[in-house]
Amino acid sequence: MGEEDTHDSGAEGKGSSQLSGFSAHVSPQLQTQINRSIGIIKGSALSGLKMPNLGLNASLFKDMGSTAKIFESQQKTLASILKTNSDSLSFIKGTGIKMPQGAMSALKLNQDFLGSYTQSILNSVDLGVSDTVNRAIAQFASIQADWLKHLAPTLANLKRSFYPENLQPIDGLRFESVQEVVMSDGIPLYGVPRTSIAQALLEADGRGRRREILGRRWRSISEDCRVVLNSCQSLATKAFRDSARAALDALDAGYYQAAQALAGSIIDAILNMYFGSERTKYTPHPAGKRTTAAYEEFGNRQFIAFAPIWTTYQQFHVNQGDSIPSTFSRNATAHTVSPRQYNRRNAIQGLMVACSLILRVHEEHEASRG
Repeated sequence: MGEEDTHDSGAEGKGSSQLSGFSAHVSPQLQTQINRSIGIIKGSALSGLKMPNLGLNASLFKDMGSTAKIFESQQKTLASILKTNSDSLSFIKGTGIKMPQGAMSALKLNQDFLGSYTQSILNSVDLGVSDTVNRAIAQFASIQADWLKHLAPTLANLKRSFYPENLQPIDGLRFESVQEVVMSDGIPLYGVPRTSIAQALLEADGRGRRREILGRRWRSISEDCRVVLNSCQSLATKAFRDSARAALDALDAGYYQAAQALAGSIIDAILNMYFGSERTKYTPHPAGKRTTAAYEEFGNRQFIAFAPIWTTYQQFHVNQGDSIPSTFSRNATAHTVSPRQYNRRNAIQGLMVACSLILRVHEEHEASRG
């Protein structure tokens, strides 16, 4: 028989060419039924696998005909299983982060299992042993169902390990979008703000639109910061928490300059405590000789928490005549009193940075205690 066209997604004409040699021994209705079953299996669930040539005699076609409907039903099960596995891998790829080796190996083994097992089913078809086919499919479905039972919680755990709680409910979240907000714009997303505001920030078109959101939703974001602080009860964060609450009190009372100044001091104190002498690795160099390479050493959650530091510490030197930045800058906050730098948007952004860092320090402290 001639070579199969495995790129055809289940056209009946291709299956008919495979079986045309037996048309004298098989009724047209049965031949059509068999062709349709094979075409569905080949096109839907098993695309990419090499289909074997069917070396069958006419007497076995009647046996296959009796199981044709079973094949059609089982192929839907196989297609669903394969799609679930594919979607799982697509989700992981979409995060843009390297998978833990153990988890990735498990998924790779499952993918290999799918390929080898479905190929063994087709080999059984090639031998014309329908009972073997049925047993193989039943065993396959049973094993895969057990694997899939554990897949959903595994993926949920992976998503929790990738993103903080406020980002986890966002469907279709891509790490590149998160990176743009936290690293390029310096706007925190770790723990604050709440999911609806975080999603709005992620979907906004550019930094200007995001800062408009900060300006409109500052009261809600202030509430979110207090919720985060209330969740951090570790002794390691007490001084930071107390200062952050004082800054939030000032903001809510309309004293945004005082709130912003205190937020800048909190951020600086946390960096000194957390990184020590290595803190300069995570801030820009005065001569522009430093890159963000040090952030690549972080895990996903740690990156989201600390990435806003890079923009927060953009270089600003009064004695060199640098223009005062309009976006939140710790250095400009410390070395100017200009309304161009001191405003409510910058105050709430600085407090978001401070509170997200407090949350991260608290989580790491709690994790270290086991």
